[in-house]
Amino acid sequence: MKGGIPVIAFVAFSLVFGVVAFNACAEHGKDKKGGYDRCGKDKTHDKAHFFLKNKEELGLTDEQVKEIKDLKIAAKKAKIANKAEIASLDVDIKAKMWESPMDTAATDELIDRKYELKKEKAKASIRTHARLRNILTEEQKQKMKGLRKK
Repeated sequence: MKGGIPVIAFVAFSLVFGVVAFNACAEHGKDKKGGYDRCGKDKTHDKAHFFLKNKEELGLTDEQVKEIKDLKIAAKKAKIANKAEIASLDVDIKAKMWESPMDTAATDELIDRKYELKKEKAKASIRTHARLRNILTEEQKQKMKGLRKK
């Protein structure tokens, strides 16, 4: 029985820590600064921030800095607009589900539109990420890899 109490304490601690960690990740994007995805899903924002933070070390030109800032702002705006449209479609879908009789064809169209937007959001994120990386020269990309290792 002497070994039982530490084991129970360890299990209880592990459960509490696991719930807290999960909840922290589940609450991503809900910070007071109107922030971005805190669980590493907004790589474009993170990469742009890294580039700008290390602009001297990377040797970025004024034109590259402007391009990165413009791309970062445009991506953030597009993400906000897409998220709002998806949320609006969610409301429309729920409203259709409360109708009597329910129009399943109209509901299906709304669901298709919602997931079309989600698909486009993912593709746009990849395109933006690629454009961001292509702003750097090969030499700057090598410097970036070195800075990332630090």
